[in-house]
Amino acid sequence: MWVEIDRYNHGCCGIRYKSQLEAIKDGAWKIWDEERVRRMHNFGHGTMKDHEHYCKNNNCDVVSMDKFWSMTKCLGPKWREDAEEFIKKVLR
Repeated sequence: MWVEIDRYNHGCCGIRYKSQLEAIKDGAWKIWDEERVRRMHNFGHGTMKDHEHYCKNNNCDVVSMDKFWSMTKCLGPKWREDAEEFIKKVLR
Protein backbone atom coordinates (compact mmCIF):
# COMPACT_ATOMS: atom_id res chain seq x y z
CA MET A 1 0.00 0.00 0.00
CA TRP A 2 1.04 3.56 -0.66
CA VAL A 3 -0.06 6.97 0.52
CA GLU A 4 -0.54 9.85 -1.88
CA ILE A 5 0.07 13.23 -0.26
CA ASP A 6 -1.30 16.32 -1.97
CA ARG A 7 1.20 19.18 -2.18
CA TYR A 8 -1.49 21.87 -2.35
CA ASN A 9 -4.45 22.77 -0.19
CA HIS A 10 -8.02 21.89 -1.06
CA GLY A 11 -8.97 25.49 -1.80
CA CYS A 12 -9.12 27.11 -5.21
CA CYS A 13 -6.04 29.25 -4.57
CA GLY A 14 -3.65 26.27 -4.63
CA ILE A 15 -1.31 27.32 -1.82
CA ARG A 16 1.56 24.87 -1.34
CA TYR A 17 1.74 23.07 2.01
CA LYS A 18 4.87 23.84 4.01
CA SER A 19 5.51 20.12 4.59
CA GLN A 20 4.11 16.68 3.92
CA LEU A 21 3.10 16.48 7.59
CA GLU A 22 1.12 19.72 7.28
CA ALA A 23 -0.75 18.23 4.30
CA ILE A 24 -1.42 15.02 6.21
CA LYS A 25 -2.77 16.95 9.21
CA ASP A 26 -5.10 18.82 6.84
CA GLY A 27 -6.41 15.53 5.46
CA ALA A 28 -4.77 15.89 2.04
CA TRP A 29 -3.80 12.22 1.71
CA LYS A 30 -5.23 9.13 0.06
CA ILE A 31 -4.55 5.41 0.30
CA TRP A 32 -3.66 3.43 -2.80
CA ASP A 33 -3.45 -0.34 -2.94
CA GLU A 34 -2.38 -2.37 -5.96
CA GLU A 35 -5.96 -3.02 -7.06
CA ARG A 36 -6.88 0.67 -7.01
CA VAL A 37 -3.70 1.61 -8.88
CA ARG A 38 -4.39 -1.05 -11.50
CA ARG A 39 -7.99 0.12 -12.05
CA MET A 40 -7.26 3.86 -12.12
CA HIS A 41 -4.40 3.96 -14.61
CA ASN A 42 -3.50 2.71 -18.07
CA PHE A 43 -7.02 1.54 -18.96
CA GLY A 44 -7.23 -0.94 -16.08
CA HIS A 45 -3.63 -2.15 -16.35
CA GLY A 46 -1.92 0.46 -14.18
CA THR A 47 1.26 0.00 -12.20
CA MET A 48 2.82 1.96 -9.36
CA LYS A 49 5.12 3.57 -11.95
CA ASP A 50 1.99 4.91 -13.68
CA HIS A 51 0.76 6.35 -10.39
CA GLU A 52 4.15 7.89 -9.59
CA HIS A 53 4.12 9.52 -13.03
CA TYR A 54 0.59 10.80 -12.37
CA CYS A 55 1.70 12.31 -9.04
CA LYS A 56 4.74 13.94 -10.57
CA ASN A 57 2.43 15.74 -13.02
CA ASN A 58 -0.30 16.53 -10.48
CA ASN A 59 1.56 17.91 -7.47
CA CYS A 60 1.41 14.98 -5.10
CA ASP A 61 3.93 12.65 -3.51
CA VAL A 62 3.72 8.88 -3.07
CA VAL A 63 5.19 7.34 0.08
CA SER A 64 5.18 3.82 1.48
CA MET A 65 2.99 3.00 4.48
CA ASP A 66 6.12 2.57 6.62
CA LYS A 67 7.31 6.08 5.77
CA PHE A 68 3.78 7.44 6.32
CA TRP A 69 3.61 5.98 9.84
CA SER A 70 7.10 7.22 10.73
CA MET A 71 6.24 10.72 9.45
CA THR A 72 3.03 10.84 11.49
CA LYS A 73 4.42 9.40 14.73
CA CYS A 74 4.49 12.88 16.25
CA LEU A 75 0.69 13.19 15.79
CA GLY A 76 0.15 10.66 18.56
CA PRO A 77 -1.55 7.31 19.06
CA LYS A 78 -5.13 8.66 18.85
CA TRP A 79 -4.44 10.17 15.43
CA ARG A 80 -2.97 6.86 14.27
CA GLU A 81 -6.01 4.91 15.53
CA ASP A 82 -8.32 7.25 13.61
CA ALA A 83 -6.13 7.01 10.49
CA GLU A 84 -6.07 3.20 10.67
CA GLU A 85 -9.87 3.16 10.97
CA PHE A 86 -10.14 5.49 7.96
CA ILE A 87 -7.84 3.22 5.95
CA LYS A 88 -9.92 0.15 6.81
CA LYS A 89 -13.07 1.91 5.58
CA VAL A 90 -11.39 3.01 2.34
CA LEU A 91 -10.11 -0.48 1.56
CA ARG A 92 -13.47 -2.22 2.02
